Amino acid sequence: MKTIGVTGGIGSGKSAVCQILQNKYGVTLFNADAVAKKLMVENKTLKSKIVATFGAESYFADGQLNRAYVAQKVFTNQAELKKLNALVHPAVRRALRKAKKEALQNDVKYLVYEAALLFESNGQAECDEVWVVHASKEIRIKRVMQRDGITAEQVAQRMAKQLPESEFLRLADVVILNEGNEEELLKAVAKCKKQKENEVRREQ
Repeated sequence: MKTIGVTGGIGSGKSAVCQILQNKYGVTLFNADAVAKKLMVENKTLKSKIVATFGAESYFADGQLNRAYVAQKVFTNQAELKKLNALVHPAVRRALRKAKKEALQNDVKYLVYEAALLFESNGQAECDEVWVVHASKEIRIKRVMQRDGITAEQVAQRMAKQLPESEFLRLADVVILNEGNEEELLKAVAKCKKQKENEVRREQ
């Protein structure tokens, strides 16, 4: 089994690539963001650590995460964000390792690990290779403006908190260019998938 990490800057289209891999090719997908959100509500140990770090206001009476409160705490304070990541990332890593073990037992050929903060959390250590989805800054800004209904300045602020695009490209094993339409992206993903299948055959 191969574990493929998929990442990229905001607006690059990494989720679109992962959806193609899951829907068209049937790969097993592990979405780090979705898993993190679930763990922050369901994992009692993680919840207690978040409360101890950020206060009881972090959760509503029904046990749901007070996302607005936590976001206000961390996204304007880099030190606080690091504290949250230090709690959440290890829990996600444990969940990923469990998913990898289950996938191996089920004879899954590919597990795709989608993570916006893959490099920042050292998630590449869990991967056989990393695919970076890339598009120009101008294209990514336009996409996020349309998607989230925010200004170019607000998108730029979000981008400033991520790795520089040059660093994504430097660390990538495979780069998928996503500057065209859906059909072009389908072809790019199909090309990468075929290359991986050929490599697997050569290894067998």
